Amino acid sequence: MGRRNSEVGKTLAMAGNGERVGMVVSPYPAPELVRQYTEIQPDAADRILKIVEKEQEADHALTKREETHEFVLKAMGIVAATILCLAALGGGVFLIVRGAVASGWASIVGALVVVITTIAAGGKK
Repeated sequence: MGRRNSEVGKTLAMAGNGERVGMVVSPYPAPELVRQYTEIQPDAADRILKIVEKEQEADHALTKREETHEFVLKAMGIVAATILCLAALGGGVFLIVRGAVASGWASIVGALVVVITTIAAGGKK
């Protein structure tokens, strides 16, 4: 859903003549890049790895929150649909008891058609 794409760790493998051979995508930067940073700042490798690990932890936490949110929304939708269907069925029975047989049956059949088509569709988007 809302994943962020980090540019860290995208490395193009180049052949001697400059042709692109392949691409490696990793949360970690290329070893050559880390060595270059370490030449400038001795503790750069440790700092880079800590940053990457924190980013990965944050990404996992975000994914977990999104999955939980999606589950709650689906559960709320199912509960709301069940309540509406039961209300339509109850209203249909009430109308039949009150003498409005055609309207009562229309309400009952309408509710059942919605339930059956939803089940038949299998939750397809």
